[in-house]
Parts: sequence; C-alpha cells; structure tokens
Amino acid sequence: AAGFYTSFRILFPNLLFTLVTAPINKLGYSINIFLRQLIESVCIPFLDFKDFVRLSVRNYLKGSITLTQQVMSESSKIPQKSSAIYRLFKYTVLLSIVLLLVGSGHQLVGNRQPRVAILGAGMGGTGAAYFLHERLAADIHVFKQKDESVGGRARTIRVGGRDYEAGGSVFHVSNQYMMSLSDHFGLKTRLEVDAKLGIYDGSDFSYIDTGWPLLKYFKLLYRYGMKLFFIQSYVTSMLDKFTSIYEYQAYGYTFETIPEFLTSLDPFFLNMTEMSAFKYLKNENFPSELTDELITGINRGNYGQDCSLHGFVGMISLCGSLSDSLKSIQGGNKVLAEKMLQESQATLHNTPVTRVKEVKEDANIFYVIDTQESDPSLTQDNKFDFVIIAHPLELSGVQFELLRQEVTKSEDREFQVTVATFVQGRINPSFFGLEDLTQVPDVILTTEMVNPKVDFSTLQKVVPVDVVRPDEMLKYLVHDDNTVWKLWSRNPMRESDLDLMFLSRRTMETKSWHAYPKYKPGQSFPPVILEDKLIYINAIEWAASAMEMSLISAKNAALLVEENIRGRSQKLRDHVPGSFQGRNEL
Repeated sequence: AAGFYTSFRILFPNLLFTLVTAPINKLGYSINIFLRQLIESVCIPFLDFKDFVRLSVRNYLKGSITLTQQVMSESSKIPQKSSAIYRLFKYTVLLSIVLLLVGSGHQLVGNRQPRVAILGAGMGGTGAAYFLHERLAADIHVFKQKDESVGGRARTIRVGGRDYEAGGSVFHVSNQYMMSLSDHFGLKTRLEVDAKLGIYDGSDFSYIDTGWPLLKYFKLLYRYGMKLFFIQSYVTSMLDKFTSIYEYQAYGYTFETIPEFLTSLDPFFLNMTEMSAFKYLKNENFPSELTDELITGINRGNYGQDCSLHGFVGMISLCGSLSDSLKSIQGGNKVLAEKMLQESQATLHNTPVTRVKEVKEDANIFYVIDTQESDPSLTQDNKFDFVIIAHPLELSGVQFELLRQEVTKSEDREFQVTVATFVQGRINPSFFGLEDLTQVPDVILTTEMVNPKVDFSTLQKVVPVDVVRPDEMLKYLVHDDNTVWKLWSRNPMRESDLDLMFLSRRTMETKSWHAYPKYKPGQSFPPVILEDKLIYINAIEWAASAMEMSLISAKNAALLVEENIRGRSQKLRDHVPGSFQGRNEL
C-alpha cells in the first residue's frame, strides 16, 4: 500500500511534466516515456519501499532530463520565458531535483560513504563498479591486475593495421546484460554472418558445408541424424531456464555459492556438473558421430577441451555455437567494460594489488590494500569496507591476511592455456587435402586428433572489430593475401607448422593466456563469499566462463554489498523453490 501511495505521488509530477512538454515535443514520445515509467513504478513496489522511492525518482529524473535535452536541442521550440508553459517547465525540473535529493536513499557506513576495492578491471570488475554505482553512493576503486587492460580477457589485437577480437569474441542475443548495457551506452553491435563450416580430424574433413543453406541442413541431417535438431530444443530449454536469473536479480535476490545459483535455475543444472558432457550426451542417446565430431569441435573451439568437460559447460557451449544469434560490439567487446568503468565514476589504479590485510578497529572490520608500486591516491587512506575479487584466485599474486579464515586455492582447479595466433596470408588448401582455395571452409573445427601434422583447436577467418554491416563483413571472408586467420591452439604454433598451413604470410601476431578453467566432472566450486565483506566474482566461471556470466556475478556482488550495508538479506535459497546451498543437501 505504501508503495502504491508513493507511486501516485511520484507519478503526479511526472504526468504534469508530460503534459507541459507535449506542446513542444512529439506527443507520442512524451507519452511513451510516461507509460514506460508507469509500468516500472507499478512493478517496483514489490521490491522494497525504499528501493521503490529511489528507483522511481531516478527513472523520473532520467525521463525529465531526456525530454529537457530534446527541447534544448531545438532552440526554436523553447518556450518564451514569459509564458506560463515555461514557468511550469522550470518548476517541474526543479521538483524532479528535489525529489532526487529526498528519495535517493543513499546508504552510508557510519557517517560516510562505503569504500569498495575491486581487484580486476575485466568485464566482471568494471561490471561490479557499474552496478554498485547504480545502486549505492559508494567510493569505488578499481585496480588493474598484473598486465591487465580494461576489459580483461575481452581484448583486441592489431594485425595489418586493423583491430581484431583476441579474447571474448561474441555473445548471445539472450544475454540480457550484454544486450541492454550495449543499448544503454549507445554501442553499435553486429550480428555474426553465416560462415562455411568444416570439421577436420587431422588428416581429412569429416564434414564440409555446401554453399547453399538448404543443402547445408540436408547434409547435416544425413551425417548426424535427427538428433542434431533435438539439440536446438535442449539449448532453447536451457536458455529459458537460465534467463530466470535476470528476474531474480531484478528483485534483489543474491546467491552465496555456485550450487545455490545453479539449482535456483534448475536443480538438474548442478547434476550436470557431476557428469561429463560425453556421459550426458550418451544418456540422451546422441549418436557418437555427433558427439565426437560436431559437439567436440565446438567445445574445443570455445573452451579448448573435448567432451570430457562437465555437462553444464558443455551444453552452455552449444547455446551460442548452434545459433544464428551471436553478436559483438563495434570497436571490440572491451568497449563495454570501458563504458561501464567510466559511468561508475570509479577511481582506476594502474598498479596491481599485492596484499589484502583484514584489520579490526573497535567493532568494525576493514581491509588494508597494499599495491605493487606506490600509489599517491592511496597514501592517505588504503582502508576499504569491502573487497571484490574480479580475477581468478588460482592465477592471483595477491596475499590475503585474514583474521577468521584463509583464502585457499584448490589443487583440482587449473586453467586452460590458450594461444591465439593471427596470421594475415593465403591458406594452403593442400594441407587439408583440398585442391582449390574456394574449397577451404571459413571456420574449421577439429576433433581430438591422433598424431596430427599440426595440432590446433580451430582456424577461422576474422573480421575487424570496426566493421558492422553484413555486406562489408562478407568482403573479409575471401581467400587472398590480405585475409586474416585466427588460430586457437593449446601450445604456441611453430614457424614450421605455419609454413605448412599457409602458402604465404604477411603478418603474424600471437597472444597466449589462461583463458578459462579446465573443467572436470565433480569439480569443487570456490565460494562466492570468502568472508562477509570479501566477495569473489570469478567463482562463477567454474560453472561456465563467458562475459555474461561475469556480469551476472558482478550484479550479484553489488547486491551482496547492498545487503550487507542495509542489514537485510534476500537469498535465492530462501525464496526460490528447489534451490540449495550445496551438493550434499541436493
């Protein structure tokens, strides 16, 4: 009742603003703004009274500012200062500012803003900064780790004077955070074009696409049987269940463990992590050719591993690869991380953190941050109320000195080394047993090869990150000396290997990194909360590694900080039927 009462009080000046600006704006646009906020305001009271007031005011102010900017952009439409419309216009904007100040609901620690340190400037770290700024008035500090750039594993590499994706390359249109944030920042996205696919076993191709889409499906059906088309229904079902996390997070629910996260979506998701993808697919009666060739090739391309990885990540891998709905951001996906960092107003530190020490002063717990090099901005105060770890602990050089427990690194959790080799040149068709350049597929997946001439995971033509139009993208899928190929491999490529694979080479660039975990069935998951105020974002990548997974965990971290400050809790395990804290309980 209180929420709906406040809804009326907030919406009344909003409606007034709509009526005032209607004569000088497109009426449809003004009504659209109002109706959108009306729907949001009706939904928000179910969250929490304070949340409702703060978010309603924020939405109202955003709408007011948007309309104001529209008016000011066309000076001929600005009301005369002597007119009644102008006075109403002015007073409505002033009212919105008053409402913002009264209803903003900023949370304090004692008599000051909370200080939050985020260790890592990748998609998870910058996402956490953005979501924190969205929900709290906090003093946020983001620390780059080692040789990290903003964006982390979403980064580009320069080849022949153009930039290409070298890390996290694509995301699915069902990834609501990647999609909505790209839209929020006005970033252009491109839909990946359909490319000619081949599956190579080290000596020959077991499958090559035809040039015609209809024939392609008949050929796939002939090779792999009807089960191929059932995969899409499996994938769609998984996506439908997975997207429920967005609704839970919109209502402020949090998770403290990965089993809690997975079982809140579907209890069987956790069971899938107990078995290999091989076993899961066999239980579902998928033919061995489909598993050994197409699905293994996809998993090798996405995670550098065959179907021995656990079933959940194996099926997540298929969600993107068996879809025509993959996107990337113009300029590189790292641009999103840069935009989130900028809007968060966080302080960026270029020197890595070397130590996090927990200290107790009176009844309060703080974390003292030490950096590799002297940081002038931290000389006065290097104490933080919260620390969010946004890089893999298994690869971390940070020492933790905690009062109550230790931060342990499990021996069964290793990372897969992946080498990205970019070659600008002309491919050698005879290496693959083909006679003509036009026969070489645009994307070559591989099976687990036995004694191959050259061991690699995938080989594909790539398009510069600044190209977004499909007709322009297709121009880069040709065969000439300017074609840029990206090779994924587990080990560095030797010059002799490249000499075999290419007739000519103009440029070569290489990037090696620990790209994602080595997934094993029954693997233990690290905790999300290491201590009450020490939160680990990258715990989620042991379920599956993806840019969207990092943003989901980043949103969860921001909600956990808010929970701690407000002293209230909304856990998935308490509110979502079927969610559990751990495996034993399941």
